[in-house]
Amino acid sequence: MNAGGTVECPECGAASTPESVERWGHCRACRTAQSREIYPLRW
Repeated sequence: MNAGGTVECPECGAASTPESVERWGHCRACRTAQSREIYPLRW
């Protein structure tokens, strides 16, 4: 873990919070994108 309190997302390489990567295995943006694939927004 680096001093800034962020870690690199294993999926996209973006800086993310360690909590997100620990909980979901990737960053929040990846999780949102993944959930959109599974549950697309209904317009």
